[in-house]
Amino acid sequence: MKFVEKALGSKGVAWTINSVLPGGDFPCDQLGMIEKKIALLLPDLDAFTWRRLARSYGTEALIIFANGKADRGKDFGHGLYEVEVKWLMEKEWAKTCEDVLWRRSKLGLLLNKQETDVLATYIKDKRKID
Repeated sequence: MKFVEKALGSKGVAWTINSVLPGGDFPCDQLGMIEKKIALLLPDLDAFTWRRLARSYGTEALIIFANGKADRGKDFGHGLYEVEVKWLMEKEWAKTCEDVLWRRSKLGLLLNKQETDVLATYIKDKRKID
């Protein structure tokens, strides 16, 4: 920390102990409730995806998928949809396929090469537009 503080200045007062991360605005023992809300919003998806979304995004999943099936966009496989990828790019600074599949999730363990290539192309194309 001494080297960092020298370069960037004093670290300031600790503030995170009582702070809530985005999507974490619910009691710890209520994760199942978030999962159930996601299931009601996205009844055609599987329990694995409901659980993944609840654990990854908490209440933010309800915002990401607020329009249910209507605005999901492209299905990249294993419950990863275009609306989630766009959100990761906009809110979580995901810039590459690897960011989405390995740094923001572990869906890289599930998507095959073809699915991964489609996602990589989508992200590259989306970055050119934005």
